[in-house]
Amino acid sequence: MLYQIKDGTVSAGGQTILSHIDFYIKEKEKIAVDEASYQHIKNGYITEPYKNFQDFSNKCWNGKYKNLEELVKNETPFNSVDEFLIAEELVNRKEYDQLMEREPVTGTITCPDGSKKEISEENSWNPIWYHISQPGTYTFTAVASNGVVSKIDIELEAGEYTLESSNEYNADIYLKSDKFGKVNITSENKPKAKYTVDSVEQEVDLTEAINEDGTIEFWNSKLGVGYYENVEVTVEIDGKQIKWVGTVDTLPK
Repeated sequence: MLYQIKDGTVSAGGQTILSHIDFYIKEKEKIAVDEASYQHIKNGYITEPYKNFQDFSNKCWNGKYKNLEELVKNETPFNSVDEFLIAEELVNRKEYDQLMEREPVTGTITCPDGSKKEISEENSWNPIWYHISQPGTYTFTAVASNGVVSKIDIELEAGEYTLESSNEYNADIYLKSDKFGKVNITSENKPKAKYTVDSVEQEVDLTEAINEDGTIEFWNSKLGVGYYENVEVTVEIDGKQIKWVGTVDTLPK
């Protein structure tokens, strides 16, 4: 899973986790979820507020929608999340305009591993990418230049994992979860490959073959360019060893 933090926005893959204009404005999904919680508690459907959009989706839509944009597109007549929020009077037009006109706030984000990332005009508001390769709870803390502190706890649930190839030649392999799609492979997953050359079994560490988006590219490994049958690839995640066996073809096409 790859998390991107930009101008106080956190997203996983294509899914928005925290849709801030800056570090302390309430995110759009939270506005909608807070209203749903209020209405459903008032009408006796639930007894406590929804924890987040995913919790709301799981309980009301059987987990069908991963973000508010998907729900609005498929279940309402509105053309966008913004139109939905305004039309349903969850945010008024003036408040929304003021929200959109505000400049991003500079500050520092502390990632789960303790590393710190600066958000500022000097670095062109560059996105921050953070690879997560194991399930668990991860905390990001943002301290804005005005002293306001925001803490984001993101929980990745354990699921079923498979190793899959993105093409017919199996020149690259990626890790997939049934809970949240593609998982970015890192050195924490201890990726390895076993294969046989001239009747001799070989084992190689695939860490050096991991590219920027967490996919294993075999031509960057010790296998190099060639055609290999019965290659066994393994990675470790959540205390389990995930295995893939197949033919790897990295010959020029």
